Amino acid sequence: MASRWGGSSSIDGFLRQVLACRVAGVAGSGKSLGIKVNRHEKCIKSTVDNGNKCGNVRGGRSLLGEADVKLLKMIAIKVGRRVPARCGNSMVEFALVLPLFILLTFGILDFGRLFWTQETLSYALREAGRYAVTGQHMSNTNGPESRVQSIINVAEQYSAGLINAQNASQITITSGGITNYAGGPQETVIISLTTGLKLLTPVGGYFPNNTYTFTTSTAFRNEPFNPAMDN
Repeated sequence: MASRWGGSSSIDGFLRQVLACRVAGVAGSGKSLGIKVNRHEKCIKSTVDNGNKCGNVRGGRSLLGEADVKLLKMIAIKVGRRVPARCGNSMVEFALVLPLFILLTFGILDFGRLFWTQETLSYALREAGRYAVTGQHMSNTNGPESRVQSIINVAEQYSAGLINAQNASQITITSGGITNYAGGPQETVIISLTTGLKLLTPVGGYFPNNTYTFTTSTAFRNEPFNPAMDN
C-alpha cells in the first residue's frame, strides 16, 4: 500500500506520530489516542467522500488516500485492543496488593487495641495498689468486705469495663509469698492480672485461638496502718 505524505496538515502529522509510536513499541494513552483517531478518521472519510473538504488539497489530490485511511483504522483498532489488557493488569495488581493491605490495616488496629488494653489495666492495678497500701476496707449492704475483695473492686472500678465479674477472679494478690493476702504494715503487696486479647488479624499458629495472652502487675509497700486492718 502506497501512502502520500506530502504537506504539513494535522492529519499527516498525526499519522506520522502514530507510526513513530508503533515503531518504538509505544502504545500511548488509549483514551486520548482513541479520541484523536476517531476525529481524524471522520475528517479523512469526509475528505475522500466529499472532495477533500476537511483535508488540505494539493493539485486536486488528497494528501491521504484510502490506503492511509485503512492503515489508520488498523492502528486505531490495535491500540484500542490494548486498553482492556491494561485494565486487566490493574485488576491483577490490585488482587495481589489487597491481602497485604488488609493484613497491615488489621495489624495496626490490633496493635492499638493491645496498647490501650495494657495501659488501661496497668492504670487500674496501680489505683488498686494505692488503695491497698492504706489498709482500708470497702463496705456493702452486708457490712465491710475483705481487704482483698476491696482491692479487686477498686481495680474493676478503674478498668473501663475490662475487668468484670467474669474475669475478676484472674487478679492475684500476694504478699510474703502468700496468695490472697494483701500484707501487713510496711510489707510489700503484689497485684497481678493475666488476661488475653482476641486478635482481629489472622496470625495462624503464632497465638493459640488467635488470642494474645499477657500479664500486668504492680507492687507497693504498705503504709504503717493499724495491724488489725490487714485482713
